[in-house]
Amino acid sequence: MDFSFENYLAAPLEISESIDEITLLDDKFISYLEKLKNKGLNELFLNEIRLAGIYSSFFQKNLMRSVSFFGDEDTLNCLHSDFCLEYIENKKITSFEDLKSFLFFSVKKEMMKIAFRDILGKTAPCETFKEISLVAETTVCKAVDFLHGELASIYGEPCGEKNLTPQKLMVVAMGKLGAHELNFSSDIDLIFVFPEKGSTDGEKTISSEEFFIKLARKFIMVFKGPVPGENTYIVDLRLRPFGDSGPIVMSLKAMEHYYETQGREWERYALIKARCITGNDEDISKFNSIAAFFIFKRYLDYGAFDSMRDMKKRILYEIKETGNKNNIKNGFGGIREIEFFGQIFQLIRGGIDKRFRRKKIVEILRLLKEEGYISPEVSKGLESSYTFLRLVENRIQQLNGKQIHTIPENKTDLTKISCALGFNNTEKFLSFINRERNFVHSHFISILGNDSDKTEDDIIISAREFWEYSDNKTKALFNKLKKYDLNASKEILDLLKNFKNEIKRQRIHEGTISKLDRLMPMLISEFLRDSISIDVINRVLGIISAIIRKSCYISLLLENPNSVSRVIELCKKSSWIGMYLGKHPVLLDELLDPRTLYYPPEKDEMSLILDSRISGINQGETERILETICVFKQSMTLRIAAAEISGNYPLMKISDRLTELAEVIIERVLQVTWIELVEKFGYPGDKDGLHALTPDIAVIAYGKLGGIELGYGSDLDLVFVHGDADGLVSGEKNISCSQFYSRLARKILSYLSSHTDAGKMYDIDLRLRPGGSSGVIILSLSSFYKYFSKKAWTFEYQAFVKARIVYGETGLEESFNNKRKILLSLKRDKKTFGREVSEMREKIIKTHGLKKDDFFHLKYDSGGMMDIEFLAQYFVLLKSSENEALTRFTDTVRILSILEREGILKRAEASFLRFAYLAYRAMGHQLDLIGKKPVLEKQKFKLLRKKVRSLWKKYLG
Repeated sequence: MDFSFENYLAAPLEISESIDEITLLDDKFISYLEKLKNKGLNELFLNEIRLAGIYSSFFQKNLMRSVSFFGDEDTLNCLHSDFCLEYIENKKITSFEDLKSFLFFSVKKEMMKIAFRDILGKTAPCETFKEISLVAETTVCKAVDFLHGELASIYGEPCGEKNLTPQKLMVVAMGKLGAHELNFSSDIDLIFVFPEKGSTDGEKTISSEEFFIKLARKFIMVFKGPVPGENTYIVDLRLRPFGDSGPIVMSLKAMEHYYETQGREWERYALIKARCITGNDEDISKFNSIAAFFIFKRYLDYGAFDSMRDMKKRILYEIKETGNKNNIKNGFGGIREIEFFGQIFQLIRGGIDKRFRRKKIVEILRLLKEEGYISPEVSKGLESSYTFLRLVENRIQQLNGKQIHTIPENKTDLTKISCALGFNNTEKFLSFINRERNFVHSHFISILGNDSDKTEDDIIISAREFWEYSDNKTKALFNKLKKYDLNASKEILDLLKNFKNEIKRQRIHEGTISKLDRLMPMLISEFLRDSISIDVINRVLGIISAIIRKSCYISLLLENPNSVSRVIELCKKSSWIGMYLGKHPVLLDELLDPRTLYYPPEKDEMSLILDSRISGINQGETERILETICVFKQSMTLRIAAAEISGNYPLMKISDRLTELAEVIIERVLQVTWIELVEKFGYPGDKDGLHALTPDIAVIAYGKLGGIELGYGSDLDLVFVHGDADGLVSGEKNISCSQFYSRLARKILSYLSSHTDAGKMYDIDLRLRPGGSSGVIILSLSSFYKYFSKKAWTFEYQAFVKARIVYGETGLEESFNNKRKILLSLKRDKKTFGREVSEMREKIIKTHGLKKDDFFHLKYDSGGMMDIEFLAQYFVLLKSSENEALTRFTDTVRILSILEREGILKRAEASFLRFAYLAYRAMGHQLDLIGKKPVLEKQKFKLLRKKVRSLWKKYLG
């Protein structure tokens, strides 16, 4: 049979006939069943109680115990009632002994009820784990509240030195309790923290630290329980700073200092599931920040691989040495291996993607599937295995209420577990669980590679020799290089030698050098396999030089050999990408998955990706939000460039993606800025005197952004306008609405162009705004229209042809589009206007064109891109008064198509100009990607330029 939750709901089976049922039931339990039968208890309910007792001695014992403490009616009612712990929360406790006794019997009663429902398949496994965790959490909170009150009645409330408000003990739940995944019989792993040093405010004053130490010690005594040999819970504090030798309670400041200076890698792993279950909200938030800063790095932490690999080796060694073949938690293919599998990804990616900070392993497995890190089959298989192993763990512990994780060897207990899970014999159960454990272990082994299976080929051996190059081997290595068709032998050996010497001079950390000594032979072997040119080798070494002090990126390449090949491939095709990767090494992560690297998303998907990356960052962390947006911009740009050089996307689509990327970023930056200013000043008014709950502002794109022709290094030509709002903002600081929007525009510009730790987003050019460099940053739409109607120069109208809204509320956007149509459609004198356009073009050629006879500039020189753009703009501005359709588009290619359709240009002319324009743009992109300026030899495009110039002369003289 295949295990599924549906099968589990049909379980349990009746116990095997080969075992005498009577031997499984306690005499008192049998007598109690008889008593209930005589009282006329429903036969089905009676049989359920009997069946649960057969499978769990713990259930038998604690049913009888609950009857004694809570009574018949309360006990039997609880078995079929909804899960509810309010009676624990509301119980009035009068003494320490009363607390100890009440919590002990309440926990046993609730666990008896959970066992009953779990064994009979009445609750889903995830609900069972949650209920078990909530029982522990509720009792912890009850104990802390009572003990705090008891101590405060003697010493007063503990207060901080700086914060005089009463303090609360923070109990940090670790491990499975932290993740709401506690198993049936489990210790509770806790850490005790208090906010800050201070003293109590009572007559009998003690320090806050003493207060919380007393509370913690009493807390531990509470959970030892009133019955000798039985604990309510075993409280395990060994995960606290310094372990057993550390203080029982620690202040937040002391804890932060410990993790900053002495925290170990395994503690990062352990803290992933940490969750405060008591304390003040403000203090809990501080603890969460301290823990997150320690656990998660603000980059992709591939450096964690080494420590996790060591941990994996220790796990494998432990399995081998202890022979825990039947231990389903720590043994072969056990629960720990699944948790380890998920937590590796959490440590690596949790710093930049908060979704990986989730506590539950099942949620992490699903996230890994969603993000494409593991296949749906692996995700489903590991989730199913995890659920099954946790169920087996519960059944084992429900036998006698003991904290054990080993499949029993005696026939009776093994039969109980098999039948309780719906298997009709033990052989089928053992066969199934072994299959699951083999599946789990195979993926545990694969997660960090299996070094023992690796063998080196001749090329890798040769590559290592080249990296370990010494002068006395020069001749032999020359000959080897020639064998691999690398004829520039001396230059390559000198390049590697100089690179290695430069690394030595930098005094790099020994651990990083060790990683580099493993990585370089991998790189050199790729050079040898493909006979890579010395220029490409130089580009690759440039990237390694850029990341040498960030060992996590060296680790990334080591752990992902396919990424090494992609680095080289991209550097072969584009020096610009090589420089871009060196400048922004965080982008190396994009090389892991070719399915995303070479296929950039469209606008809507880009927007969703950016939303997911910034959704977990607090609104007040502006610097981090901007840094995240900046990294997003770089990663999308890399993917677009990779798509272009791979040939997957034509030029127009590449420009579309780059343009859409800028639009998404402008919108997000504006939203961040709006929230920030509204919190500070309140909402501005709208034209009706009401407060605008959304920004009444429009961002107008000119130039390449407006024309949907953005390139890799393009500036953003922007102009800002706002609606005709009057009056003051709604906040206490009385600034006018125009002042508010002025500050908004300035801050948007600052954020778009400011330098972050990840670089900057864009260079911004405002010179096309009304008034040019001396004009105001933002003005109302009516003022904008007035300026254009009365003061704008011809070149401003030409630029305005490409103007379009890239952000704006619907009403403002419609108003702008109407005014744009009116302004473009003004009647113009053909002769005067033609002369002004020609004069402006000649002025640009003289100012920006090349003075060299042998070369020409793709954009500025005669016959180049600007001639075609000016022709398109000339016809739009000249003919729109007669034909409104000409104002529809902002990009040159579609404007030329409209001119053809409307008969203003002949089909052959428009077709040729589109062809020439796209050819120029494609060449410009190619030159960008190899790191060159848009300058070519005069003979290149000679015929195209000649024909473009002839059309210019035909229409503009």
